[in-house]
Amino acid sequence: WPIGMSFDLEQGIGYGSTIGILYSVITSSGQVANADVCPGWASTPAFDHVGKRVFFLASGESLSTYDPATGVCGPQLPHFCAGYANRCTISGLTVSSDGERLYVAAPSLEPATPPWDGPPSFSIWDLTAGDLDDRDIQTEIPDGAGPHQFALSQDDSTLYVSMLRCDRIGVYDAITGEHRYDIRTDAETMGIDLSADGTRLFVTQVRSDSALSRGPFDFTLRERAGGCPPFKKK
Repeated sequence: WPIGMSFDLEQGIGYGSTIGILYSVITSSGQVANADVCPGWASTPAFDHVGKRVFFLASGESLSTYDPATGVCGPQLPHFCAGYANRCTISGLTVSSDGERLYVAAPSLEPATPPWDGPPSFSIWDLTAGDLDDRDIQTEIPDGAGPHQFALSQDDSTLYVSMLRCDRIGVYDAITGEHRYDIRTDAETMGIDLSADGTRLFVTQVRSDSALSRGPFDFTLRERAGGCPPFKKK
């Protein structure tokens, strides 16, 4: 069950994940190598082109790292969603091209019973800080529309966020987290990518009445959202 791929273009290596395994693949030949790089739980890898490391979801609620140079997995990094470490269901990661910021999406899919789950939000992590375990490096940006995945402009200034709960894409200042405006869509948005010239967004969507199952809980996205926040025009 593949979930996510990120590339080190200089080395020609992709880091992908299936549920439970982070692996690397030599893209020039398609040969799969290091199939058990980080076993246990892994999904949604994001390669840091400056720090030369891979961030990935180590569970549904926390992050970890992989160092290709040493082959070391970890440490596990706490995500302080709503003030609680490792309490929010997280789904998306991306790293700025300058290696200074990590973006972590938490659409909040579990029943909203604190401290088990916080409000829908995404966090901006300051990767220039020395200690990634420090809560102070994480700035949480609440958004009831349910941040899910990211696309970042080439100059690292604009962040496009797909929304799992509402019919829109959120557009943010990638450095400050200021909400600039929303782009209307005709269904909830999931996967997202931006063309190299910054003129086109590519987005996958799901129907408004789509049902999800997570553990013992079944719900439709719109019902789980509990209403959408006001749409912000450009």
